[in-house]
Amino acid sequence: MNAHIPTHSAPRPTTSIDQPDFVALRPASGDEHLLRLYCMPPAGMSAPYFQAFTSYLPPAVSLLALQLPGRGRATGTPVHTDLHRLGQLLAERIDQDDDGHPYAVFGHSVGALIAYETVTCLTRQGRRPPTLLALSAMAAPHHPDFTVRAPDVLLGGR
Repeated sequence: MNAHIPTHSAPRPTTSIDQPDFVALRPASGDEHLLRLYCMPPAGMSAPYFQAFTSYLPPAVSLLALQLPGRGRATGTPVHTDLHRLGQLLAERIDQDDDGHPYAVFGHSVGALIAYETVTCLTRQGRRPPTLLALSAMAAPHHPDFTVRAPDVLLGGR
C-alpha cells in the first residue's frame, strides 16, 4: 500500500499547530489517487470526526480532514474567528496540493460554511475549483436561514 499523497513537486511548507491544516486520515492506495476528498468538520470537532468515513471509500480516494487550531492536538491555541481569512488560508493549502487530479470538498454544519467560503476563495483567486462541493446540515448562503445560523463572528462581521 502506497501511503504517498502526490503534491506539487515543491515540498509543502510544514504548518504549525496554530494554523489550520488537513490531516490525511486515509491516503489513496495504489500508485496514484483518482480523487482527493477534503472534509470540514462541524463546530467543536477535529479531523478524527471523519475517521469512520474511511472504510466506505474506494481505494483511489484519499480523505483529508480539516484540523483547526484550538481542536485536537492544537487545544489551547487561538481559534480562527474570521471565516473569510480561514477560507483564504484553506484555499491556499488546497492549491498547494493541486496535482491536476479531481478533488472534492465536503463540509458538515459549520464545516459547510468553511467549505463554501474556501471554494468561494479558490474561485475568486482564479484557482481550480473542486469537481464537487457537498454541504450538509446548513442552509444555503442565499437562504434567509443562512444568516440566522451563521454567527457574525464566523462571518467576520459581514
